[in-house]
Amino acid sequence: MDTMFYNMERYAYVLSFIERCFTRCLEIGETEKYDRVRGTGSFLASYNLGVFYEVTGQVEKAIYFYKQAAYEGYEKAIERLNMLLKP
Repeated sequence: MDTMFYNMERYAYVLSFIERCFTRCLEIGETEKYDRVRGTGSFLASYNLGVFYEVTGQVEKAIYFYKQAAYEGYEKAIERLNMLLKP
């Protein structure tokens, strides 16, 4: 991860892929149709998008996705929001 973020131009395709994957998880949503880990179509995908946007310097987007995950009670998202929204 560090290598990618220090060379964002070089790894832009990987970063784009990461973003698309988590976005697709949210589009699919939670389902009983497939075996899955609880949260992969909701709060975990939102949280991971929040992390992605935070580390890529897109703080407003990070806050948006952390709020989505926090709304579902995901504690890690609540912690990140508290850190980002501190006055």
